[in-house]
Amino acid sequence: MEHHRVDEDDPLLRRGTLRIIGCLLRPEGGFGGYILVPVGGMPPDIPYEMIETENRIYITAALPPDDRLTSAPYARIERERVAIVVNEHETWIPLPSPINVFHSTYTVRYGVMDIFCRKPVFFDRT
Repeated sequence: MEHHRVDEDDPLLRRGTLRIIGCLLRPEGGFGGYILVPVGGMPPDIPYEMIETENRIYITAALPPDDRLTSAPYARIERERVAIVVNEHETWIPLPSPINVFHSTYTVRYGVMDIFCRKPVFFDRT
């Protein structure tokens, strides 16, 4: 796994901690843990985190306050990437693995956007 530098002066980031902005993780059958996917080049105006499990990818983003919004924030979900759209500005996030777009969704509540991406399910015909 790639290591990323932590800005020691940033009070929001502390070494050895996991900061979840708003996504609730629920274990699924066969789920033995999660992987915090390192995100680089993140714009400071839309902070987000990405977590990958065996069957899903979760992205959670802190949105600007309502008085700074000129339009409703939304997510554009594609097979290999997701866009967080705030004030008609798109922030594209590459996904660590392909997803099933039709079974993926997002919610916006209380200044937090949660994006739930479902990975494809393959059945073994044996």
